[in-house]
Amino acid sequence: MAELDGQLVGALLWEAPRSDSRPAAIWHAVKRATQRIASRMPGGRGIAHTLAVEVYRPKAPHWYLHDIASSPRARGKGVGSALLEHRLGIIDANTVTIASLEATSPGSRRLYERFGFEAVGTATTGTDTESTIMVRRPD
Repeated sequence: MAELDGQLVGALLWEAPRSDSRPAAIWHAVKRATQRIASRMPGGRGIAHTLAVEVYRPKAPHWYLHDIASSPRARGKGVGSALLEHRLGIIDANTVTIASLEATSPGSRRLYERFGFEAVGTATTGTDTESTIMVRRPD
């Protein structure tokens, strides 16, 4: 979280790396079944989107940035960059240094590219919009 004059102006939410001990065949069967169910449900687009993003996420344990935000008064003042720089410094000092995320706008994509993230695919987020899945690997 970031503060300015004692007020919260930015935050990000990361998912820590996890090891997946489920057998691959079972995991893929569950994903396929979930996709079929989601496609038939009203509002199932969120689940379908999550599964589409999963295809591009690294198979190895990695950090995943769920969300980053700054208040309107803090936008354009480097809050997002400061939050990313701080957490990526911690990640780089860790044993797991791979990170992934979704860029939902051209501006966010440029921000993430400055921190070494590269586009690996796209997923539909709405009727006419897509998000770019990005990965940052160690040097």
